[in-house]
Amino acid sequence: MKTTQFELTIGSATLIRFVGPLDVGTQNPLDNTEDGATGSFTLYNDMADRFTTAVVLSGSAVIPIGNVDSFAVGDIAAIFIDPQTVFDSVILSIDSALNELTITAGVPSDAPAKTLVALKLGPVILMTEYGTPVVGSEAYGFQGTILGDHDDLRRGQQIRIEMTFEGTAEPGTLAARRIMRGFVSGGS
Repeated sequence: MKTTQFELTIGSATLIRFVGPLDVGTQNPLDNTEDGATGSFTLYNDMADRFTTAVVLSGSAVIPIGNVDSFAVGDIAAIFIDPQTVFDSVILSIDSALNELTITAGVPSDAPAKTLVALKLGPVILMTEYGTPVVGSEAYGFQGTILGDHDDLRRGQQIRIEMTFEGTAEPGTLAARRIMRGFVSGGS
């Protein structure tokens, strides 16, 4: 999986582009116009990643993690149940003694031990297609803008952007994913 470095400045909009994405299953260009492929990206606090310390059974709203210090009541916990499923839920309470988060809704399916639990920063940003989809073309892809006042961004923060694309063969099928890591500057 390709990782790109970037810098965001609070108060300034930043255009994020995924140039020439290919469907990982078919190696064909992802195309919204012809095939209905869609793209979006989500920002996460890259220094807050934690992992479950035990299996979390389907329907459970209590998430055991190694250390709860990076999370606060009201934050959004993103639980990466499997490569196709990221479940978001608001944190209702935190038990520092047991290192457990209690979230608003139970997980939709079992999450194995060592499942990634990330701190989500603000809403998902939808991407739009630009150019004509041709394999290897630099003038085609998907893009979206992070506004300068995006929720939860703080100066000095290390963040991760995860771009995901749903494919064309089956709606809801993950076709591609790309990760970018960066730093937030300016502002407060």
